[in-house]
Amino acid sequence: MFKHNKKRNSFIVYEQFSALVTRLIINNHKDEANKVIKIIKEYYSPKREIGKEYRILKNILTTTGIDPSLATGVIEEEIKGCSAISIKKLEKEKTALIEYINKNYSKNFFNIPIKDYKLAASLQVLINETIENKYSTTPVERVKIKKLLTERISAPAEKETNQEIDNLTFAILLNKFNKKYSQLIKEDQGDLLKIWIQYLVKSKDPKVLNEEFDQKVQKISLKLSSYLGDSQNIKNKELIKEAHKNLNETEMVINEENIYKLMRYFDLIEDLFNDQKN
Repeated sequence: MFKHNKKRNSFIVYEQFSALVTRLIINNHKDEANKVIKIIKEYYSPKREIGKEYRILKNILTTTGIDPSLATGVIEEEIKGCSAISIKKLEKEKTALIEYINKNYSKNFFNIPIKDYKLAASLQVLINETIENKYSTTPVERVKIKKLLTERISAPAEKETNQEIDNLTFAILLNKFNKKYSQLIKEDQGDLLKIWIQYLVKSKDPKVLNEEFDQKVQKISLKLSSYLGDSQNIKNKELIKEAHKNLNETEMVINEENIYKLMRYFDLIEDLFNDQKN
């Protein structure tokens, strides 16, 4: 049986960081969540070897609906991309990241559960072999792993299951949020949290959620544009211009990082409104 080190799996660690960000946001630890997001951006930059490896893992593990006749070829081509990754730089970056995590978070960080753990572990082994150009698996094991990956990416997108349970889960979570945060968050931020919860428990059509999410992005963009044209906000002009630029240049899809980012944008809009009023 092949060996796998979960601490050195760039996809698993990224997902654990993402889960940590979500927990911190839920518990209203915004500053801590922001620190984690900065670490993610730093270590998972496309310029870093970890970032390059992670994107290959992600491309394979999050792809669905590929024609079965093409699936194997897609996997092979993605894995080939790993040969351009520097093993020395990659190992150095992973060691540094592990040391950072050990120093700044509890030992339970690496036990945070993630979806598709076994598949991510198997794929990491194949990628390690490609980067290192040596094999730790048997031919049979490699064929089995590739077969599982092929089945995964050629499968249709997951359908919603047990809508009744999903709706109940959503109602419970939403009720908890309303009780705990109704006095701490604004209406638009509350709406964002509802979108995020619905996205997590799949209690609503993803297309509708995406539309609602896009509406919030557009609302922020329009509000920042209006403040840019307001002479009373001249002292904040550079700040507003930079915020507006970042919003428009970022790929805004529903994920925990962007939910948190938009919540911060609504805080900024509130601050600008108060400055204008005063």
